[in-house]
Amino acid sequence: MSNNKITDFNKQNLKMLREELNAALKAVADKYEINIHVGNMTFRPDETSVKMVMSTKCQSEAQRQELKKYAKVFGLESIENTKYKLVKIDSRKPKYPFIIERSDTPGKLFKISEDHAQAIFGISK
Repeated sequence: MSNNKITDFNKQNLKMLREELNAALKAVADKYEINIHVGNMTFRPDETSVKMVMSTKCQSEAQRQELKKYAKVFGLESIENTKYKLVKIDSRKPKYPFIIERSDTPGKLFKISEDHAQAIFGISK
């Protein structure tokens, strides 16, 4: 790769492109007050496919109250701390019902188990 020209895709140049795409999309995300995150990339030498996740920055107050109510059912003390925020609880997925977002990667969501959620958010008494 010379003079910023990409002749074929590989892990190294896709890592650089992901960082640049996330930086470039930050202006769009700020303009519309949403989160945008460029995620996994699958590639062949001549083509790549990119996963991009967009989410709203805030939930409505009704959604937050409902999430807090369900969190208490699962024994969670809170739904947010300095590093993580609980975004959704999907009770139809018994193995990984909790969807969280890390503060250092806004827009990127992670599935976790009930035990992991209790370790992160604390167990209510």
